[in-house]
Amino acid sequence: MNKLPKTFRKFGDTFQLIKRTKEYAIFKRFNINGSLGYEVIKVLKQIDRINEFNPSGTNKLIEKYPSSEQFGFTGWYFETYHSALSNFEQLGGQNEK
Repeated sequence: MNKLPKTFRKFGDTFQLIKRTKEYAIFKRFNINGSLGYEVIKVLKQIDRINEFNPSGTNKLIEKYPSSEQFGFTGWYFETYHSALSNFEQLGGQNEK
């Protein structure tokens, strides 16, 4: 299975994995101006299907970051690490993997 990367860029920002379990993760979000905050996500899984829109698909299970539209349901933004960690633990993110 393709796992979420530990660091990636999106929207001109850098996302860095801080903590994760099998189902949840905390990413620090920052840009050249400094830290913007933290995102707690549910690690989504789906089949990377080969089709006319995705000819390079692998037909294997992959992990996905929630889309912008999924925030509020499977992703949450926090300004402080303490707030993000509290939410992460409430979701069941105590056991680090």
